Amino acid sequence: MSTSYTQASHFSLSEGIVEGHKENVIEYTHSWKKVRKLSSDIRKVLGLSFSDRKLDVLEARFVFYIQGDAFKYNNDFYSRRATLEGFSGMRHYPIAFNKYIVQDSNMGIDLSAEVSLEYDLDYSLLKSAFNYRSNKEESFVVHQKGRKFNRILKSTDIISHVQQSGDYVKVTIDSYAVLLKKGASRYLSFAIKKFMVKKMKKQIVQAPLVYLNY
Repeated sequence: MSTSYTQASHFSLSEGIVEGHKENVIEYTHSWKKVRKLSSDIRKVLGLSFSDRKLDVLEARFVFYIQGDAFKYNNDFYSRRATLEGFSGMRHYPIAFNKYIVQDSNMGIDLSAEVSLEYDLDYSLLKSAFNYRSNKEESFVVHQKGRKFNRILKSTDIISHVQQSGDYVKVTIDSYAVLLKKGASRYLSFAIKKFMVKKMKKQIVQAPLVYLNY
């Protein structure tokens, strides 16, 4: 256990994603864009329609490698509250099978939402949308959907993909957060965007720890 903690503590963020295994590094890219700038496949995965085209979305991808067996990280792993809360930093309260209420408070704003986990996914669509290199039989993927936000956000989506790469597990996390158009001044909107990026970076460095200590 101590080895896992030590290894996880050495992970650092590195902007930009390149082919190949990097030791103890979480490579990432992120950008704010309009929903209409997302590919049609990604919009389909996220359930976004033509009416959402003018909304702002934070798009991010994270890639890192850990030692182990990719198929260890299955439904049982992703359905654990410790996993969900480790990824998001928010409290999860079960309300149904694979469905939770989440609550968070930041910048003096209280947020609540409904989060669900989906495993029976269209892998062909996901492979096209996110350019996965592995086939369905060689990987595992889960889609975490955040909906029914009380304010600020329209939706959040986290698509986590694992595949075996030699003695290592390659973890790819694609994250999307769509902001509501109304309800914030330009200054507040800017502050929220800046805060969301900062929190996202701070939280993602915990991800290897969640995996390694399972």
